[in-house]
Amino acid sequence: MPEPKVTNSLNARARSALRTRAALISSGRRALGSGLATGIGIADLARDAGVATGSFYNHFGSKAELFAATLTEVVEELAQLLDNAAAGVDDPVDVVRAHVRALGAVGRVQPDIAAIVDCFLRRATWASLRLPRGHCGDEHIRLASHRHHLHLAASPATRR
Repeated sequence: MPEPKVTNSLNARARSALRTRAALISSGRRALGSGLATGIGIADLARDAGVATGSFYNHFGSKAELFAATLTEVVEELAQLLDNAAAGVDDPVDVVRAHVRALGAVGRVQPDIAAIVDCFLRRATWASLRLPRGHCGDEHIRLASHRHHLHLAASPATRR
């Protein structure tokens, strides 16, 4: 019977690590959405997440790494929202309509995503965060938009 305890202990540790990482990313989302990302410190982010500062470094090497992971999550959620909105839609014009409707609903459905997008549009936060090139941002947005272009290119209306 000792084996199940070891397995349960590892599972409990893994679950705890996942909860800590999720709490830190949530803290990163709040910082990015509020426009305070450039002025906030790691200790503040950890405190907001309800974890010890040392726990921060178990998951991220720097504030930029946290924000890169946060932005990756936000971009993926936004891409998924757009994919879901256009699921089963073949006409490119209807795909655009579905995307516009979905983006219009983001403020109500996903206010944290809307706040982050708005913050970036108004304050050019990408550059001020000094994220490593290719670590997040442009590359993830390119991949997400590429997925949407593939959807449009594969639709029957564009093959005529």
